[in-house]
Amino acid sequence: MERRGTDGTSVFSRRMLTVENTRNSYWTVDDTETYSVQDSFDAAVESPWKIHFRVDDDYLNPESGEVWMALSDSVGVSKITTDGSYWLEKKVKVNDGLNTRWERLIPTDSSWGDETYRVLSKTAVVQVDWTKDYGRLEPGVYRMGKRFYQEEESIIQYAEFAIYPAGTVQGEGGEEAFQRVTKALEQLLSGSYHLKRNYGNAGGERDEFWKWNNVCVWDIYHGETYSHSAVFYDQWYSWMPWVVNPDYTNILFPEGVSVISDEEVTFATSYTGGVGRLNLWTFRFDDQGNLTDIIEKERKSITDGAWMTTMEIQIQDTPTSEIQSWVETQMEKQNG
Repeated sequence: MERRGTDGTSVFSRRMLTVENTRNSYWTVDDTETYSVQDSFDAAVESPWKIHFRVDDDYLNPESGEVWMALSDSVGVSKITTDGSYWLEKKVKVNDGLNTRWERLIPTDSSWGDETYRVLSKTAVVQVDWTKDYGRLEPGVYRMGKRFYQEEESIIQYAEFAIYPAGTVQGEGGEEAFQRVTKALEQLLSGSYHLKRNYGNAGGERDEFWKWNNVCVWDIYHGETYSHSAVFYDQWYSWMPWVVNPDYTNILFPEGVSVISDEEVTFATSYTGGVGRLNLWTFRFDDQGNLTDIIEKERKSITDGAWMTTMEIQIQDTPTSEIQSWVETQMEKQNG
């Protein structure tokens, strides 16, 4: 859940790394654009019936979102109700971009079901999939409109939300550089390898991976002391966000942060599914274009610009015969 500044405005500039809001952080190097979204708590204060109506950002994506409905200032017994009817509007630019207005999407009305809801102090949460009527929403600022009823009266209230670019590679030279990284990873994974992974925490955790003949062995350490091995799959790269959630991960090459050279490619990633992690990835290469190091860093906080190394992988120049011997030894142990 997020709270914005007083104006709720975020300005994104081309190739500049910018941070949007105070908790669920979002990076972009998109064209200069302003995303101004009214805070749902402010809207509840302005509501004549003090209704807290929200499209929550924690699990928001272009296809669906959680809708919250509650009384923000509950006194006595509520007679306020609503149903599953709603509509969506998008903020569009007019007058050559000098002004904006709300444009109702087609169809002009939709519904998530026939149930009637009584609006109480306890929040009612409904997961709404709008793809059957509106499809997958393009990046932009939207609002959901609903009518609420109280005896013979009714009011319309809106809940604003933003859909950000997702699953994109942004920044000058980024497409080519990211393709180079993915090809180098594919080449590494396709053959035999030995790599060491160190974590950036105070405990000095580490592990190692050995692969030969499509069999991967995972060496587990307690501190610097070897503990045991497990015959495993190539899981060491599976946490990379563009592998886990490619449709919701942006690969960003912002000015002053990214690096594109023969020896190094560094880029940032942001995840648009509501988890506000800010990550920086560095891939280093030797003279033949082979990977030598992979480093992951995170921001300590939104306001602190310092980076903290969370993980470093070093690809070892270990002879294939030694890799084979270690893998076969661990397979024999596992097979008993």
